[in-house]
Amino acid sequence: MMDVKLTLPALSPRFLELSYCYSETLDVKQLEIHNGCTFPFAVGHTYLATVMSARQLSYGCEVKKTVELCLDVQGSGIEYQPGDTVGVIPQNSEDEVQKIMKHLKILERADTVVTISVKPGTVKKKACVPPYIPVKATLRHILQTCLDIRAVPKKTFLRVLAAHTEDPSERCRLEKLCSKEGSADYSEFVVTARNTLLDLLETFPSCCPPVEVLLEHLPRLQARPYSIASSPLQKKNGCTELHIIYSLLEFPASEHGAGFRYGTCTGWLDYLTRPIQTVISPHDSVSEELKRLTLKDEFVELKVPLYLRKSTGFNLPTDPSVPIILIGPGTGVAPFMGFLRHRQAKQRRSSELVFGEVWLFFGCRFEDKDFLYRSELEKYIEDGILTHLFVSFSREKRGENVPHYVQDNIKLCGRRFVKQVFEKSSSIYVCGDAKNMGKDVLDAIVSVIQNEKDIEEQKARLMVTELQSQGRYLQDIWI
Repeated sequence: MMDVKLTLPALSPRFLELSYCYSETLDVKQLEIHNGCTFPFAVGHTYLATVMSARQLSYGCEVKKTVELCLDVQGSGIEYQPGDTVGVIPQNSEDEVQKIMKHLKILERADTVVTISVKPGTVKKKACVPPYIPVKATLRHILQTCLDIRAVPKKTFLRVLAAHTEDPSERCRLEKLCSKEGSADYSEFVVTARNTLLDLLETFPSCCPPVEVLLEHLPRLQARPYSIASSPLQKKNGCTELHIIYSLLEFPASEHGAGFRYGTCTGWLDYLTRPIQTVISPHDSVSEELKRLTLKDEFVELKVPLYLRKSTGFNLPTDPSVPIILIGPGTGVAPFMGFLRHRQAKQRRSSELVFGEVWLFFGCRFEDKDFLYRSELEKYIEDGILTHLFVSFSREKRGENVPHYVQDNIKLCGRRFVKQVFEKSSSIYVCGDAKNMGKDVLDAIVSVIQNEKDIEEQKARLMVTELQSQGRYLQDIWI
């Protein structure tokens, strides 16, 4: 391999310089988040929301751990509507940051104040310090809060890493990975295997670049979008509440080096709130849930930085009498909890308002493990907030004709579904995190329209397209 002539990317010129200020002190908690740099799709400023409670909504190792956070945004200036989303700004794993600094031999200076500036004489055009990196901070603060240390390393980054690798065989391997000839190898070993900077440093121990190289090549740590699961009319002790739900993501170890890890944002949220998390039994009533949540009222104040994102229009109809059909398996139910909680709050404020029917199609794996908000949804049915609740369990063995997914329930009530949409003018909302869920739901709706109206599939699809153009078929799908 060492005799093969490789086509390597050009070596990126260095352009940042770091200076240690050993005699200075700095409270990094007082620094602006990401140096005050705005985030994509942000409306207004970033706000540090206080965590009021954290309740676990799922139970058992067979399902993802799912937690609802109640955040206090009183005085934040955030004015949201049910269906809106917020961007949550995470931090990197403390352990991973520690390991990177140890490998680069900078651990003992991790909390020393540093200044970042453009390297004098650099040949890089339009060189500047990235706007999201404070020009004065600590390396721990920058690596933990500003840079995406898990970003897939680009070939140009690998080229620089190779130049700072002492062992000839390790350097050759890195050069192969970033070469034109090694594209398939790069795709398998780096991209598909999800190998991060830390994984590469551990795989190639003689690679020890200056920390400035990381500042030059690692991208910005981006915020993660979360649907708001509450109503702006909800208040507790005078505080305006904003709820979000997260499922703790787990990434298994890869055969090509990447170790087991949790998702960056969900792992950080879970680590942050674990001391105050309350596990609610799936059989608890709503009143029992609230009683148990008050047991942990006294705790150290926890803060989550977030901002309101631009609305995509995934909101309730202006006219509350318009009937709605909500389709949201798993955490896709989040915005619909906001819809239902908003409707409940409005009903309590005015008995004269007329509300249309609300159908909810929800899906999960097991009835007793991840039926999110079960007691609350059943109470909404009892109180008339929710008209119909259709639930499917994908891992329950209950016979061939029992629905396993939300699309199965749509097909089972096909005639009623089509009548609700075309005779009662219901609006349809679809939300979820499954890769194929949006397509499967769309196909199911096309199928019931085709069958009930006895028309060709193409014409049924055109009818759905028309619903979309009228703003009556709205989707919030993520992968």
